[in-house]
Amino acid sequence: GSGWSLEQLAYAAYAADRLAEAERLFGEAITTFRRAGARYGEQEALWELGTLKRRLRQWPDALHAYADSLALMRATGFLAQGRDLLRGLAAVAAELGQPVRAARLFGAADTLEQTHGSYRSLVAKPPDRQRTATRVGLGEDAWSEAFAAGAELSSEEALAEASACVTALVDGLAAPLPAGLTAREVEVLTLLAEGLSNDDIAKRLVVSPRTVHAHLRSVFGKLGVSSRTAAVREAARLGVGL
Repeated sequence: GSGWSLEQLAYAAYAADRLAEAERLFGEAITTFRRAGARYGEQEALWELGTLKRRLRQWPDALHAYADSLALMRATGFLAQGRDLLRGLAAVAAELGQPVRAARLFGAADTLEQTHGSYRSLVAKPPDRQRTATRVGLGEDAWSEAFAAGAELSSEEALAEASACVTALVDGLAAPLPAGLTAREVEVLTLLAEGLSNDDIAKRLVVSPRTVHAHLRSVFGKLGVSSRTAAVREAARLGVGL
């Protein structure tokens, strides 16, 4: 089918929480748009795929999809999707421990909306939790300074900053982690530090509670601790994902 029909099927699968099917359909839509030279459609489907990958906390895949969509956005000049793309990227930056970058992107996203309008996404929801957590974590003065700096960027400067943020986050994910921890174990530790239960962590990561328990067992062993509190304390000492 056409890229647009595949994208609509992807939206329907996403709304029904059939995420694997939605992922496959977005991928097929991207390929179809690309073959047809439909850059706007490809840009949109890539951005939506990035949002889905962000929901699944598959950070490298989310970042690569956002980067490809950003490149097309800069080429096409269609920036009505810029607000949600930058907000999504800001949410990833916040989750990956880059609050200043996140605050700047949140500010830039608001200005893009004022300048170019916004596009009603059927997938993306406002990343309010990450925005609030970034504001609280930075403190009001630091938040206001970073947010205002991002809000002052021109549209082209905002997209360039977003691209630079993608590069920095991808490089950070590739860096070795302390104590032999895996990226997924760091995610579990970060959510543990937020006070989430095993069940809540499982829901956030879209895995089973049994899988979370296995990750925690591994984390405790690598950090040489025997309790959740001690794990969080040791992770903070190592500067891991908190």
